Amino acid sequence: MHKNTTSAVLSLFAFALYPNILAHSHNHNYYNRKDEGGTVTREQALQPILQGIRTCGTSDPTDDELEMSDEVVRKWKKKGRRSRKTEIVVPIYWHVITFSGLGSIPDDVINKAVQVLNDAYTPHFSFKLNDTDHTETKDWFYGDKRDGEMKRSLRKGGCNALNVYTNDAAGESLGYAQFPWKCKAKDNPDSGDGVVIDYRTVPGGSLLHFNIGHTLTHEVGHWLGLYHTFHGGNCRRDGDHVDDTPPQKFANYDCDSSLDTCKKYPGKDPINNFMNYTPDRCYEEFTNGQFERMIAIWNEYRDESVVSYTLAPTLAPAPIPCPKARAPFSFEIKLDNYGNEVQFFVQRKKKGESGYFKKKVLSHSKFRSDSVEKINACLSKKECYRYLIKDSGGDGICCEFGEGWYQVTYNGNIVRYDNFEGTSKQNRKFGNC
Repeated sequence: MHKNTTSAVLSLFAFALYPNILAHSHNHNYYNRKDEGGTVTREQALQPILQGIRTCGTSDPTDDELEMSDEVVRKWKKKGRRSRKTEIVVPIYWHVITFSGLGSIPDDVINKAVQVLNDAYTPHFSFKLNDTDHTETKDWFYGDKRDGEMKRSLRKGGCNALNVYTNDAAGESLGYAQFPWKCKAKDNPDSGDGVVIDYRTVPGGSLLHFNIGHTLTHEVGHWLGLYHTFHGGNCRRDGDHVDDTPPQKFANYDCDSSLDTCKKYPGKDPINNFMNYTPDRCYEEFTNGQFERMIAIWNEYRDESVVSYTLAPTLAPAPIPCPKARAPFSFEIKLDNYGNEVQFFVQRKKKGESGYFKKKVLSHSKFRSDSVEKINACLSKKECYRYLIKDSGGDGICCEFGEGWYQVTYNGNIVRYDNFEGTSKQNRKFGNC
């Protein structure tokens, strides 16, 4: 049989042998421990892995998430790939979960695992181990039903921090991750951010085909916003939503360089790509397009390095003293390189009719470029107001010529925080409206 045909058959053979397991390998809630019963036991789920067939428990993105993340990348490209540090430094918090003598990982192996990550993601990302902790518990070592509980108890840092949890994940999949846009989502109360991998997939681990350390590389790719190279299971152009990865219809499970599941389209299957399903020994690269996507997604959802100098406070500032009939008002703004183009004012609404008085309650213009400025005032609690911010340049204050933002607060509450990006004006009413 021709080598290419053999490789193609292997993908079909994998599904023929393990249809239930592989069909649900993207859902880490599917498997159950043997002592709890269920459709697939941990022992059954482990069998394809032992045969060199990778399984990943990261859930597929929804259509809304696909569209939203693609828009983030498009906007980033349109803005000329915003200038930032050449290397993104990611802090790591490593949580070792053990039970009954299983799951222990020496510190030197964890250090090797971090080095494998750094080698895979250079020169755009650098990973630094900040802390390691160890927890002995059966509930977190087996079964993902306690996943949220585990992460709520152990997770450290913000959305920029990579929390790695090692346990007996291979009874379910080799690992799974959470996409970056879920980290701060209001419907994600479990602090579920992070990556979970089987402890036997670290460098020198006991899972023969997956013990170089690239299961972590693969799952961190998801954590940074990448999909599988065969995402969608067809040869359509969008595929994994990265332009420079060739079309791929099925997952690959070996290192056959002649494999081509989309013969009518240019390019062989990317068997060396970290987001394919090949064994660790095949893994070698991310494409430039994948790095571009990860950096754009990082800027939007994970970058917290700018908090000290570009982001407005997450809480309303302490109110200034005001008479009883008046409430404290505050406007704080970080300007871009063209502060003289910005104008801000507050107007009072006409009572009993539409519109606002032309006379401005507050007004300020000709701001200093690349500065942070603040306006405080006491406004009547009985009136309805609106603020209006304008940029005569038509592009707002972010992000082509600086990372600007503004925040409006009234009576101790945030009226609006915004980057004021790509538009000439914004307004919002507040007060007794």
